[in-house]
Amino acid sequence: SYFFERILPEPGIARNLLRVLSERLRRNNDALLQGLRQQLVLEHIQKELRVASEIQLSMLPPPTMSAEAMAASPDVEVFASIEPAREVGGDLYDYFRTPDGRLCVMIGDVSDKGMPAALFMARTVDLVRSVSQLLRGPLGGAATPGDILGQVNRDLCRNNGSFMFVTMFLGVLDPQTGEFAYCNAGHNTPYLLRTDGRTELVDGTRGPPLGVRADVAYPTNGTRLGVDDLLFMYTDGITEAATSDDELFGEERLEAVLADHALREAQVLVTRAIAAVKAFAGNAAQSDDITALALRRAP
Repeated sequence: SYFFERILPEPGIARNLLRVLSERLRRNNDALLQGLRQQLVLEHIQKELRVASEIQLSMLPPPTMSAEAMAASPDVEVFASIEPAREVGGDLYDYFRTPDGRLCVMIGDVSDKGMPAALFMARTVDLVRSVSQLLRGPLGGAATPGDILGQVNRDLCRNNGSFMFVTMFLGVLDPQTGEFAYCNAGHNTPYLLRTDGRTELVDGTRGPPLGVRADVAYPTNGTRLGVDDLLFMYTDGITEAATSDDELFGEERLEAVLADHALREAQVLVTRAIAAVKAFAGNAAQSDDITALALRRAP
């Protein structure tokens, strides 16, 4: 063609053309390398978050008691589920035996999300376990849930420059008598499903979330679990789950699920409740951690 026969052989034109092509290749290579670097950084971050998620979940007990624990505690049944909205989250749950043989159960929700909430959550779980094992009441007996959360609150308020806080419900069950002492620190009110079909709110005097004010006294309330009664504890990721149209799941829908008298096992109750939330939300993105724990006093 005319371009290749007459114009390209000109030395100046050829040099300029080569210069332009070289610059374009350099820019393309730089863009490609930058994209590869960003991809490697993203993959590294995702790997670290997966590891952090595994570490975080390993700090919590398994969803249900181990066979060994169930053999040692045939008088109670526990099942829990936690589904973070991100790789790491701020919801928490725990259950463990106290030195005097009672069962301690708790559920909580940290004010933030992501890695900061995960670290605050880990600190909270560790504090509750430690205080529950070590703290004693005024006469040397076991500390009440209110005493435990009072001490945990004071510890969380120290060096809390980020001003994070956590809502929590802590309960201690005597499996032999069914006596259930509890303290609510600004958390969602649990439900108690009676064997006669009644559904009760485990309500009472409550305190503020933990980590806000160090000089707060946390009250202890009490009720009694009969044989086969079920306690259902949850975080607001359940009631505040929303559809793509921003309609909330809400307490009424949750109560309708709990009213199903066929749900007489802890695992079935938690599984059905979370399934109902997911079915309601549909394809809407999960905006908050979803956590629930059920406790049944077995015969």
